[in-house]
Amino acid sequence: MPSSQNTSGAGASRSDEGRVSGGAGAPRGWTGRLSAAGSLLVAGGPASLVRRAHRFFERRREEKTPVQEAFRAWLDRNRPGPRELRLLARAVAALPDLPLLDVATLGGAGGGPAGEKAPGIEEALPLYPRAASAIALPRDATGEEVRGALSRSRADWVLFLLEGWTLRPDALLRIALALRDRPGVLFLFGDEEIETGGPGGALPLLKPGWSPELFRAAFYVGWPVGVRRREALARADRLSGRGAAAVYELLLRLHETPGAVLPVSSILARRAAPPAPPAGPGLETDGDEAMRRALATWAAERFPGASVLPGRAPGSWRLRRARSGRPGVSVIVPTRDGVEWLRRCIPSALRERPLEILIVDNGSRGAATLDYLGALEKDGAARVLPFPGRFNFSAMMNAAARAARGEFLLFLNDDTEVLEPGSIDAMAEEAESSDVGAVGALLLYPDGAIQHAGLVVGMGVVAGHVFRGLLPEGNGCFVSPLLPREVSAVDGACFLVRKSLFLELGGFDAEGLPVSFADVDFCLRAREKGRRTVYTPHAVFLHHESRTRAPVLDQREVVRMERRWGRVLTSDPFYHPALSLLGESPRPRLA
Repeated sequence: MPSSQNTSGAGASRSDEGRVSGGAGAPRGWTGRLSAAGSLLVAGGPASLVRRAHRFFERRREEKTPVQEAFRAWLDRNRPGPRELRLLARAVAALPDLPLLDVATLGGAGGGPAGEKAPGIEEALPLYPRAASAIALPRDATGEEVRGALSRSRADWVLFLLEGWTLRPDALLRIALALRDRPGVLFLFGDEEIETGGPGGALPLLKPGWSPELFRAAFYVGWPVGVRRREALARADRLSGRGAAAVYELLLRLHETPGAVLPVSSILARRAAPPAPPAGPGLETDGDEAMRRALATWAAERFPGASVLPGRAPGSWRLRRARSGRPGVSVIVPTRDGVEWLRRCIPSALRERPLEILIVDNGSRGAATLDYLGALEKDGAARVLPFPGRFNFSAMMNAAARAARGEFLLFLNDDTEVLEPGSIDAMAEEAESSDVGAVGALLLYPDGAIQHAGLVVGMGVVAGHVFRGLLPEGNGCFVSPLLPREVSAVDGACFLVRKSLFLELGGFDAEGLPVSFADVDFCLRAREKGRRTVYTPHAVFLHHESRTRAPVLDQREVVRMERRWGRVLTSDPFYHPALSLLGESPRPRLA
């Protein structure tokens, strides 16, 4: 459904001219936010008003500190002191089934024999009651040497570390606590502290939750990575890569098992300053090609005919699976007297590939719009579905979905344009996976800044647009917006879904969410049914949203979402728990 102008959730609204425009949230700016919070006194009661007023002032306080300064302060606050280490060690000692851990360092002790003490782990091993041994491997260890280390070990878990990374003193303790009651986990990863080499010192790298799409685009899990030894050994035959690439290939074999991967939301290691800025999260520029080959080797077995191409972010890859054909896509565009936008939107879509275009007309009266719609129908370029009466975005989209003939539905705002050829195919390619529900794209404002790169639930009012207003090339202390990843929701301004799934789930909630948040609600319902929501940066659209008046948020829809989803809206599994939900630029929460 159409996108919003603010940090609050997805929806649609009308501009002053009556044009259907995107809306995911509350009125733009601080005045709008205070107005929206005030209206909750009627819709959500005094408690809701107090809660939102508190969030407003907390955000103002957060934004007083520059982002990197805030991250460094967060890092300092989260360094474990002696008392915290004692408490952690006590909690770990009380665990009934404490896992036995080995640490294997690639490049440890100069590639000496296994069992020789490796650098980077001296502070962590003494604090852990069942750390069996440190294993040193050559930095370019063969796949057989990696398998041999797993075979010789008698530990429950083997933690792989790369030379240049140092385990934090609490790393093994944090891992043991995270593994409690998680028997199905096959591999784990955590956050990192990166020495920048600059005057400011280290910065954290806080990683998003587990995402197969992201893992197949970049080695974002970084170091250390832990594997359950027996299961890893069973999958470690004939690893073709060397060193880090061999470990990546092993992890690729492990990651497809449901529930196999555990993100540990704690800093586990410190990385020495790289000779140059890292190309991407967890990546070294000199290892990119070896990692790409490891991905290609795995993909050739898993997806015959697949190819691995350069990704949009430096040092990343794009896995393309072989496709037997191009499934039919129906593009559904809502409008009301939006001829100036339609003249850009419709041709840009039709240049992509053969498509069915359905324009849902919510009572257009302007002669220019009516003439344009008539011409499209006469030429067979589009079907126009009249939808007179009160604006109800969800009902309009549901009606068009039932009338559509394509296997996939692409809901597209009238004020969008395809920017890069192949964008619609890129979205459909993601949606062809049987476990994927909705797919969203990279939407850019006319000035090149990000409008949409995935939604985060709990951000702002209900959900917000992470990275909004930032340039897509920026790399911060979170993931790059130029990498694909699983997200909680995507914006309905550019929203692709399989038609059968959309109808199976009842479409958008036309009764309770006629304007805002229906896209978020649908994605959450799809997740309950085991369907994941994916954001792809390989589909790029222009979104003119900033040229329209900010939508007015109906607080009844906010309350409906809060009552329906409750605690789901308090945290996002694909964001990071240490990041603030008060603003759209990734920054740490206040102490």
